[in-house]
Amino acid sequence: TDGTHPAAPEQQQAQPHPDRQESDTGTGAHLSRMMQQAAAAEAIQVDDADILQVLSNLAACLIDLGDFNNALWFSVKALNICVALKGPEHLDTANLYDSIGRIHLQAGDNKMALHKFELAKAI
Repeated sequence: TDGTHPAAPEQQQAQPHPDRQESDTGTGAHLSRMMQQAAAAEAIQVDDADILQVLSNLAACLIDLGDFNNALWFSVKALNICVALKGPEHLDTANLYDSIGRIHLQAGDNKMALHKFELAKAI
């Protein structure tokens, strides 16, 4: 970018935690199903602010649980939907960049955290 506008959100394929098996039961299996549903919703172009809020809430809960990999997955999905719904210059987009930065910070990736905080600030 030219330094005045943040870059487009990552269009990455976030993966569930590598230790999670398909045969997991309980919370792991439930989380896996939610991730599949979120991916399916994105694939069919669901433009629903409620999905955005649910993804953000799930990420917040996962942060509290210390599950930063899955929190990041949900946050990136929420960011992609937010940019599509509200645009790259919206305050909610900045808040999601900030949240993603906090996940990176808590996970110990200070360089990536700083990058996300700078993207949020640019908005």
